[in-house]
Amino acid sequence: MTLEETWVNKFAALGAISMLFAGVSTGAGAQDPSLKPEDVISQWHIGLGIARNNASISQESIDSVGAAAAPAVLGFTVVEKRDVTTGLKLVVGYNVNRFFAVEVGAASFGKFSVEHDYRVGLSSVGFLKTDYKMEALFADAVGILPLGAGWSVLGRGGVSIGRTVVSFDGFPITLIASGDDRRKTKIRAKFGLGAIYEFTPRVSVRGEWERYQLPDPVSTLLGSNKLVKIDSLTASVVYRF
Repeated sequence: MTLEETWVNKFAALGAISMLFAGVSTGAGAQDPSLKPEDVISQWHIGLGIARNNASISQESIDSVGAAAAPAVLGFTVVEKRDVTTGLKLVVGYNVNRFFAVEVGAASFGKFSVEHDYRVGLSSVGFLKTDYKMEALFADAVGILPLGAGWSVLGRGGVSIGRTVVSFDGFPITLIASGDDRRKTKIRAKFGLGAIYEFTPRVSVRGEWERYQLPDPVSTLLGSNKLVKIDSLTASVVYRF
């Protein structure tokens, strides 16, 4: 089975989890038969958001990559570290009632990077850039507390299937740089908090903070099992159809 097929199967499994929750709660989410057709709103919703993501890559991984890429006679230093990126989040959910929903979705965190500079004395003799590309599928249970005047607060908890792809590019540092990509997938818990404002019964906006934990392929190569923690701040528009 290819990596792409495995990824699709995992997403399908998350969808099945959501449908199971929705099926169990059908009675709780049924529409009032006294409502007019134009007043009936589906229990389903979809949302799209833009996120600012901050990644915490372990210093052990950063230093180990720098040391492994060149002979010990060369000194190295980190000259650039890009640990904040912009990403996207897509979510599909089912409102069991006004206090509880289940959601599945996908988050793309963008590309984080670390660049090492190698020196002999005061002269630079090469560089190595390490890129971390990260994304995740997730399934969450979402608790909602209405506050009035269109405002609500939410809390979420669930699981994510996170994938990290690490790639190297360097010149003339090539011991691990030449197209040597490393990738790893891992299932971990996730959680988050946020606020909702409803413009209409169908359209709302959300502001959320979420914590994801993704695998670090470099750490795995070193014989440890460290994770990259990502704090994601997302602004989303949600449509209930």
